[in-house]
Amino acid sequence: MSNWGLVKADMQGRTLRPIAADVIVTKKLSKKKAKHLYKNQEDLERAMLLSKGIAEFIGIDTEHIYVELPVGSKSSRAMASYGICIGVFSQVRVPFTIIRNTEIKKFVGYEDSDIRKVEKEEVIKKMLELGHEKIFTGFKKNVHEHIADAMAALCVGAQK
Repeated sequence: MSNWGLVKADMQGRTLRPIAADVIVTKKLSKKKAKHLYKNQEDLERAMLLSKGIAEFIGIDTEHIYVELPVGSKSSRAMASYGICIGVFSQVRVPFTIIRNTEIKKFVGYEDSDIRKVEKEEVIKKMLELGHEKIFTGFKKNVHEHIADAMAALCVGAQK
């Protein structure tokens, strides 16, 4: 929930041309400020930042969204993040298609369903192989994985 990668692209048939990218960063509050808030207040602030950032990025010209949403969690904190993701996207008023993480795995090249997690470097590498290096321009390397994830969801969606 701390970093959400967003990519906007023109689609001509199944061909994608990325035209914009962004990362919404919702940093945890400093210990001093967090000390005076309940965790749910901090979660609400971060959810509001995500909602606002997504709405601004989508704008009025977006026709469809492809998004990879989480499918579950192993901890209570991860479940809170899951709920925020679902809640934020329940408010999006643009048609969207949910891309499953298994679809991303296959797109990147993993065949074995036992592989629990695709390495972020593999997703970045795949985007570079496809010639989408411009989407990383202007961003620090520590957020490339989030942009690559968003672009991967677009690529999978374009194949549907």
